[in-house]
Amino acid sequence: MAVKAWWIWGLGAIGVAIVGLLAVIAFALLSEDGGGPAAEVAHLTPAATTTPAATATPRPTPTPMPPTPTLEPTPQPIPEATAQPTEEPSPIQEVPPPPTEGPPPVTEEPPASTEEPPPSQPTEEPSTPTSEPPPSVCDGLPTYSEVVAAYPPGVVLTDGEFTILEAVDEDWLLSGHVDVRDGKALRQWYGVKTTVGTPTPITINGVTYQPGDKLTVDKDLSYVLVCSWD
Repeated sequence: MAVKAWWIWGLGAIGVAIVGLLAVIAFALLSEDGGGPAAEVAHLTPAATTTPAATATPRPTPTPMPPTPTLEPTPQPIPEATAQPTEEPSPIQEVPPPPTEGPPPVTEEPPASTEEPPPSQPTEEPSTPTSEPPPSVCDGLPTYSEVVAAYPPGVVLTDGEFTILEAVDEDWLLSGHVDVRDGKALRQWYGVKTTVGTPTPITINGVTYQPGDKLTVDKDLSYVLVCSWD
């Protein structure tokens, strides 16, 4: 293809050169001839500028490139298949047949005994020793209702009920309700219910009372110990 293009280019350049040469010869002939219509035209019309023929610049001959060697693939060695050891089939194990089940063994029950059990002996309960009842808390002490029953007729009872928490002489620390009449606290009046709640014994009017004692007043308005509020 490169050689064919070179020939076509060469022929074209030769043709252009021949056309230019013929134009120059014709111009020279017209210049030497002084008469005729061509000369008149030459005098009336300014001489045309003759364009020089284009000089064909030869193109550089392309250097033929050496053919590119074709690289053939190098054959790779094919690895030989490793022979796998052939497993020998395991011997078939014979399974023994299940044992034939026979009829279940018959269990013989012993004959029921016809003997009657001996009569049961009476069980003797242990005797509980008789203990004397504990002494009553009211032994020798009256109840609250018995003291109130001995009051003079017509007295008006108080509903005061309180606990002595602390007592220092006549100063008492009380908890509960204290009846007040005519501006006077009725701590020691008919029907009052007083409980000793101090941690230690206290002394009232020369008499010592223990923690937990229950007090009211008798018909003479003196403190008296009772066993209950009944």
